[in-house]
Amino acid sequence: MRQISFRKTARKPCAICHCKAHEGYLTAAAVKEHQCCEKECPYLQKLEHDYWKQRERKKLEKRTMKLLGRQYITWTKNDCYKQVKMMTIDDLRDFVVVFDC
Repeated sequence: MRQISFRKTARKPCAICHCKAHEGYLTAAAVKEHQCCEKECPYLQKLEHDYWKQRERKKLEKRTMKLLGRQYITWTKNDCYKQVKMMTIDDLRDFVVVFDC
């Protein structure tokens, strides 16, 4: 398979596109560029890659920041940010599950 983004890279691809028109490997940059996740592309196959873990953490951090802001009205955005950065991904998941209404 070829790399869809037309850029040569030594990095491990994070996904594969199975669309017959442009089948190939995708790097994290190409996934962002093509907006595959936003479009919910049915041809996208995620591979084991740190990009997906980072993406999940970023989403959880964003949701936790919003929930902390509601929960602790007196906290500044910086206080919420510090608290979120100290949490593990499991802590973030648990927090979102417990406090998300």
